[in-house]
Amino acid sequence: SYNIKQQDLQRIALANQQDAYVKKGEPFAKAAISVELDRLVDLYRNNGYLRFSREELIGLWDTLDVSLLQPTLDPFEQLELLEKLRQRREFPTANLEIRLRPGFDSIRLTKYYVGDVSVYPDITLDTSTASRKKTIVNGVNVISYHDMFKPKIFPQNIYLKQGYLDKAKKMFEETYQKALIKKDLDFIPLSFNSLGLVAYQLKNYDEAIGLFNKEFKYYETKTFRYANAQIEIARALMAKRQFQEAISILNAAQKIAQQDGNDSLLPKIYQLLYESYKAQGNTAQALQYNEKFMTLKDSLSKESTQKRINSLQLEYDNTQKESQIQKKNIELLEEKTQSQQLTQTRNLFLGGGILAVLIAGILFWNNKKLNFKNQQIESQKTQILLAQEQLENANQTLEFRVNERTKALEQANEEIKTAVFTGQSIERKRVASELHDNLSSLLSALKMSLQAIKTDNLTDSEKKIYSNIKEMMGNAYSEVRNISHNIMPEGLERDGLYKIVEKLVEKLNQNQQLSFKLIGKNMTERPPMTIEMNLYSIILELINNIIKHAEATKASIEMTKEFDMLIVKVTDNGKGLGTAKSSDGTGLGNIKARLDAMNGTISVISNVKKMTVFEIKIPIVG
Repeated sequence: SYNIKQQDLQRIALANQQDAYVKKGEPFAKAAISVELDRLVDLYRNNGYLRFSREELIGLWDTLDVSLLQPTLDPFEQLELLEKLRQRREFPTANLEIRLRPGFDSIRLTKYYVGDVSVYPDITLDTSTASRKKTIVNGVNVISYHDMFKPKIFPQNIYLKQGYLDKAKKMFEETYQKALIKKDLDFIPLSFNSLGLVAYQLKNYDEAIGLFNKEFKYYETKTFRYANAQIEIARALMAKRQFQEAISILNAAQKIAQQDGNDSLLPKIYQLLYESYKAQGNTAQALQYNEKFMTLKDSLSKESTQKRINSLQLEYDNTQKESQIQKKNIELLEEKTQSQQLTQTRNLFLGGGILAVLIAGILFWNNKKLNFKNQQIESQKTQILLAQEQLENANQTLEFRVNERTKALEQANEEIKTAVFTGQSIERKRVASELHDNLSSLLSALKMSLQAIKTDNLTDSEKKIYSNIKEMMGNAYSEVRNISHNIMPEGLERDGLYKIVEKLVEKLNQNQQLSFKLIGKNMTERPPMTIEMNLYSIILELINNIIKHAEATKASIEMTKEFDMLIVKVTDNGKGLGTAKSSDGTGLGNIKARLDAMNGTISVISNVKKMTVFEIKIPIVG
């Protein structure tokens, strides 16, 4: 019997039951059941369920005959029972039930779609009353029942798949012109899409993008076709190496696919995003989408393996159930046989002998069958364990690959940071040297030239101008020295951050209006050079803000090393951050940018009446 818990599948099976390979009353055979399951799969596929496979069906059978479990004391009835057993052994029968496998994939029951092929259904799903028509178009067989679609649409797609681009383009253009005349709103966007694919394969990428864009106005809602057109546009943009535009379009397509609940486009979107970010050099994003792509791909493999495990487990359970039934049958037969033997021994020795032979034969046959079932159970257990081991190995391989890739990317990022810092240090030294050696020397020469001018013959106003120029020249010389020192402070590489800040505070305290104080805790061990360089620039930025904007009289710099964390607090008793800005007009932006590069943080506590505290925390690695 058919017990398929899906109305349309049950209807199709019952409507074609006369063609079944398993008939009522015929001998039981597993081969016939297997052929019947294959027949049902072909039947469902021919009725539009193109994703349906053999994995979705199972056959359950029961070989138990209750009448054989009720032996009689009558010798003639015993002979008749023995004959039944012989016939059942030569011509076995069973109760068979075909049903859907528990936990079946509901996607398999979707009609008219499989892979990249779209099957266009008739308005009437039942084709039994329609006439089958076969049309040959350019060597392609097109089979239809209700003439709902023009046969010419199919050969041109076949040409495109095989690579005959010129023939395909000609047929697409003809289809488009006919659809345009008839105002066929289904074939017009399909024609644009097909022509776009041809243009892409001919490497006419701008033309392809224009054709794909023309599709959008024919789609009222953003669903599968809309997202598919976006993917093709992104592919063409990638071919033109316009990766950022491609990424934007792919993100939009990803959102549509997720909202529409259609995951079939996601692997393609993830792979293209991975390739785009990789081409841009954005390794972090490339790794993220590569992992999504591999995870989705591996999940399909895991799903298939799990289905196989479930199938083996179900067969194992059914076999075990049969084995238990057989055991119970044997136990019941043994109990009834013992009772019959006692009764027949008292009444009829001959009948007892026949019954003993009968029981011995039944026990021997059942024991032999039980041993065979036990061997099957052990074999299926081995298969289940092997499948589970393969699944575990696949998980470990995936985790290993992800960890190795992550380590490689982290190492590459560290190498890039080191190279950038080295380049910046070299450039700082070069600029500082140029300022000190060239511009300072030039200003010194100008100053000496001015000093050579005799002022005796100058008027009072000219002497005043001369004095101003000489003073400004001295200021310029001092400013150049300060800039050179700030770009690459002398002795930072040799003495370290704390010593350089200590010297800086000594110079700043020569000013009577503002007093600085430096406090150091556990600063005997120097942090990495990259941290010292960036932290020195940050401290200079904060000191400049205090001097120029805070209107403070006291300030302190506290540097503390706690385990693997470097903490710097800069405090002043000024008016707060109401108008504070950095000297270059970017405020705290430069400080935050430098801290982000070191995975550091900054917090600010500002009180107009009391003080302002900048607390900086930087993790120390290595």
